[in-house]
Amino acid sequence: MTINEFKCMIDLKKEYEFEYKGVFYNLTYGKDADGKPYMCFGERYMGKRYYTFGDLMASKVQNHSLKEFIAHL
Repeated sequence: MTINEFKCMIDLKKEYEFEYKGVFYNLTYGKDADGKPYMCFGERYMGKRYYTFGDLMASKVQNHSLKEFIAHL
């Protein structure tokens, strides 16, 4: 997957899940109490909220930034 394909998936708010070395990761979306939209990414059921695409791309998948990791999806 390219970064542009990943960005398009986020723009469409498409949920995504993958497994890497026996650990499941997922990407979901929501709105906080103030109505501000966020992306939730991380290990299944333990995701962290990200409010910007840049912050999401800096998140880690087993010591690799998501930006580096996307090519393997």
